[in-house]
Amino acid sequence: MRALEFVDSIERARSPADVMKLFNQSIAEASFNAYVMVGLPDNVTTFPKRLMANGWPDEWADLYIKENLCEVDPVALHCMRTVDPFDWSAAPLEPARERKSLSVMQRASDFRMKHGFCVPIHYGDGSGGAAVSIAGEQPDLARGVRSATSSSSASAEAKFRAAWSRTFCREPWSTPSPRTSFNSRS
Repeated sequence: MRALEFVDSIERARSPADVMKLFNQSIAEASFNAYVMVGLPDNVTTFPKRLMANGWPDEWADLYIKENLCEVDPVALHCMRTVDPFDWSAAPLEPARERKSLSVMQRASDFRMKHGFCVPIHYGDGSGGAAVSIAGEQPDLARGVRSATSSSSASAEAKFRAAWSRTFCREPWSTPSPRTSFNSRS
Protein backbone atom coordinates (compact mmCIF):
# COMPACT_ATOMS: atom_id res chain seq x y z
CA MET A 1 0.00 0.00 0.00
CA ARG A 2 1.55 3.31 -1.03
CA ALA A 3 1.79 6.17 1.47
CA LEU A 4 -0.97 8.31 -0.07
CA GLU A 5 -3.25 5.31 -0.43
CA PHE A 6 -2.56 4.44 3.20
CA VAL A 7 -3.35 7.94 4.45
CA ASP A 8 -6.55 7.92 2.41
CA SER A 9 -7.54 4.47 3.70
CA ILE A 10 -7.03 5.28 7.39
CA GLU A 11 -9.25 8.32 7.06
CA ARG A 12 -12.08 5.83 6.66
CA ALA A 13 -10.95 3.67 9.60
CA ARG A 14 -13.49 3.65 12.39
CA SER A 15 -11.66 1.96 15.23
CA PRO A 16 -8.14 1.64 16.66
CA ALA A 17 -8.11 -1.97 15.40
CA ASP A 18 -8.92 -0.82 11.85
CA VAL A 19 -6.09 1.74 11.95
CA MET A 20 -3.52 -0.75 13.18
CA LYS A 21 -4.62 -3.46 10.74
CA LEU A 22 -4.02 -1.04 7.86
CA PHE A 23 -0.73 0.14 9.38
CA ASN A 24 0.50 -3.43 9.82
CA GLN A 25 -0.34 -4.19 6.18
CA SER A 26 1.46 -1.04 5.04
CA ILE A 27 4.71 -1.71 6.90
CA ALA A 28 4.68 -5.40 5.89
CA GLU A 29 5.10 -4.29 2.28
CA ALA A 30 8.56 -3.01 3.25
CA SER A 31 9.33 -6.23 5.19
CA PHE A 32 8.76 -4.80 8.66
CA ASN A 33 7.22 -7.43 10.93
CA ALA A 34 6.94 -5.65 14.29
CA TYR A 35 5.94 -2.25 15.62
CA VAL A 36 5.15 -0.37 18.78
CA MET A 37 3.28 2.91 19.24
CA VAL A 38 4.01 4.53 22.55
CA GLY A 39 3.85 7.87 24.35
CA LEU A 40 7.25 9.53 24.68
CA PRO A 41 9.20 8.84 27.87
CA ASP A 42 8.70 11.18 30.82
CA ASN A 43 9.76 11.13 34.45
CA VAL A 44 6.37 10.02 35.74
CA THR A 45 4.68 7.47 33.47
CA THR A 46 6.03 3.95 33.13
CA PHE A 47 6.43 2.30 29.73
CA PRO A 48 3.43 -0.03 30.17
CA LYS A 49 1.17 2.95 30.84
CA ARG A 50 2.51 4.78 27.77
CA LEU A 51 2.00 1.80 25.48
CA MET A 52 -0.68 2.59 22.91
CA ALA A 53 -0.44 -0.17 20.29
CA ASN A 54 1.74 -3.23 20.57
CA GLY A 55 2.71 -5.18 17.48
CA TRP A 56 5.82 -6.69 19.06
CA PRO A 57 6.23 -10.43 19.56
CA ASP A 58 4.57 -11.22 22.90
CA GLU A 59 7.74 -12.65 24.45
CA TRP A 60 9.72 -9.52 23.56
CA ALA A 61 7.04 -7.21 24.93
CA ASP A 62 6.92 -9.17 28.19
CA LEU A 63 10.71 -9.13 28.52
CA TYR A 64 10.97 -5.42 27.64
CA ILE A 65 8.40 -4.53 30.29
CA LYS A 66 9.60 -6.96 32.97
CA GLU A 67 13.22 -5.81 32.71
CA ASN A 68 12.29 -2.14 32.19
CA LEU A 69 14.46 -2.01 29.08
CA CYS A 70 13.01 1.36 28.12
CA GLU A 71 15.42 2.92 30.62
CA VAL A 72 18.44 1.86 28.53
CA ASP A 73 16.92 1.49 25.05
CA PRO A 74 18.91 3.87 22.81
CA VAL A 75 15.96 4.23 20.42
CA ALA A 76 13.57 5.30 23.19
CA LEU A 77 16.13 7.70 24.63
CA HIS A 78 16.89 9.26 21.23
CA CYS A 79 13.20 10.02 20.65
CA MET A 80 13.46 12.72 23.29
CA ARG A 81 16.37 14.42 21.52
CA THR A 82 15.11 14.59 17.96
CA VAL A 83 12.08 15.40 15.89
CA ASP A 84 13.53 13.62 12.88
CA PRO A 85 12.77 9.98 12.02
CA PHE A 86 15.84 7.76 12.33
CA ASP A 87 17.20 4.29 11.74
CA TRP A 88 17.75 2.39 14.96
CA SER A 89 21.44 2.13 14.14
CA ALA A 90 21.69 5.94 14.24
CA ALA A 91 20.52 6.18 17.86
CA PRO A 92 23.58 7.28 19.85
CA LEU A 93 24.76 5.24 22.79
CA GLU A 94 25.38 7.07 26.03
CA PRO A 95 28.76 6.04 27.51
CA ALA A 96 27.28 5.28 30.94
CA ARG A 97 24.65 2.99 29.42
CA GLU A 98 26.50 1.66 26.38
CA ARG A 99 26.81 -1.98 27.44
CA LYS A 100 23.16 -2.25 28.50
CA SER A 101 21.97 -0.32 25.45
CA LEU A 102 23.83 -2.64 23.09
CA SER A 103 22.31 -5.57 24.92
CA VAL A 104 18.78 -4.25 24.25
CA MET A 105 19.52 -4.06 20.53
CA GLN A 106 21.08 -7.52 20.45
CA ARG A 107 18.18 -9.04 22.34
CA ALA A 108 15.66 -7.38 20.00
CA SER A 109 17.37 -9.11 17.07
CA ASP A 110 16.61 -12.44 18.75
CA PHE A 111 12.94 -11.63 18.08
CA ARG A 112 13.41 -10.90 14.35
CA MET A 113 13.86 -7.19 15.01
CA LYS A 114 17.39 -6.66 13.68
CA HIS A 115 16.87 -3.37 11.89
CA GLY A 116 14.39 -0.68 12.71
CA PHE A 117 13.11 2.77 11.97
CA CYS A 118 11.59 5.15 14.51
CA VAL A 119 9.35 8.17 14.01
CA PRO A 120 9.25 10.52 17.02
CA ILE A 121 6.12 12.68 17.13
CA HIS A 122 6.26 15.77 19.34
CA TYR A 123 2.88 17.41 19.87
CA GLY A 124 2.91 21.15 19.23
CA ASP A 125 0.79 21.94 22.28
CA GLY A 126 3.46 20.92 24.78
CA SER A 127 1.53 17.85 25.95
CA GLY A 128 4.33 15.45 25.10
CA GLY A 129 4.27 13.19 22.13
CA ALA A 130 4.58 9.67 20.87
CA ALA A 131 6.84 7.43 18.85
CA VAL A 132 6.16 4.78 16.28
CA SER A 133 8.97 2.26 16.01
CA ILE A 134 8.96 -0.48 13.39
CA ALA A 135 11.38 -3.34 12.86
CA GLY A 136 12.20 -6.40 10.84
CA GLU A 137 15.00 -8.79 9.96
CA GLN A 138 15.83 -7.23 6.59
CA PRO A 139 13.35 -4.38 6.00
CA ASP A 140 13.60 -2.05 3.04
CA LEU A 141 15.18 1.12 4.39
CA ALA A 142 15.64 2.94 1.08
CA ARG A 143 15.18 6.71 1.16
CA GLY A 144 11.73 6.63 -0.46
CA VAL A 145 10.56 3.95 1.94
CA ARG A 146 11.76 6.00 4.92
CA SER A 147 9.80 9.04 3.73
CA ALA A 148 6.66 7.03 3.08
CA THR A 149 6.99 5.20 6.40
CA SER A 150 7.45 8.48 8.27
CA SER A 151 4.26 9.88 6.80
CA SER A 152 2.34 6.65 7.34
CA SER A 153 3.53 6.36 10.95
CA ALA A 154 2.58 9.93 11.84
CA SER A 155 -0.82 9.53 10.16
CA ALA A 156 -1.46 6.21 11.88
CA GLU A 157 -0.55 7.62 15.30
CA ALA A 158 -2.85 10.63 14.88
CA LYS A 159 -5.74 8.55 13.59
CA PHE A 160 -5.20 5.83 16.21
CA ARG A 161 -5.20 8.42 19.02
CA ALA A 162 -8.37 10.04 17.66
CA ALA A 163 -10.15 6.70 17.20
CA TRP A 164 -9.09 5.53 20.67
CA SER A 165 -10.26 8.75 22.33
CA ARG A 166 -13.56 8.61 20.46
CA THR A 167 -14.07 4.93 21.33
CA PHE A 168 -12.90 4.92 24.95
CA CYS A 169 -13.23 8.63 25.85
CA ARG A 170 -9.65 8.84 27.12
CA GLU A 171 -6.10 9.14 25.89
CA PRO A 172 -4.57 5.82 24.74
CA TRP A 173 -1.78 5.93 27.33
CA SER A 174 -4.22 6.36 30.23
CA THR A 175 -4.70 2.60 30.31
CA PRO A 176 -3.98 1.02 33.70
CA SER A 177 -1.76 -1.88 32.62
CA PRO A 178 0.09 -3.30 29.62
CA ARG A 179 -2.53 -5.98 29.18
CA THR A 180 -5.29 -3.41 28.62
CA SER A 181 -3.39 -1.48 25.96
CA PHE A 182 -4.33 -2.20 22.39
CA ASN A 183 -2.55 -5.27 21.05
CA SER A 184 -3.06 -5.73 17.35
CA ARG A 185 -1.69 -9.26 17.43
CA SER A 186 -4.44 -10.60 19.66
